[in-house]
Amino acid sequence: MDKGTQEKVLYGLLLLKTQDRLPAKYVKFLKEGLYELRIEWQGNIYRIFFCYDEGHIVILFNECFLYRANN
Repeated sequence: MDKGTQEKVLYGLLLLKTQDRLPAKYVKFLKEGLYELRIEWQGNIYRIFFCYDEGHIVILFNECFLYRANN
């Protein structure tokens, strides 16, 4: 991941950590307590899957998935 992408992902994680509510543009409920944090950067969408455990955010994967890339 390039530096710009890393910074954008870190910013998204910071928003998730510090804000009580985020728009659907950033967070989507998937099912049964599973959510995804969606981060757009230079036409690409990166996804980070997470859940909540006793009020704490738990990141389920330590890799960020690239969902859509510019062709």
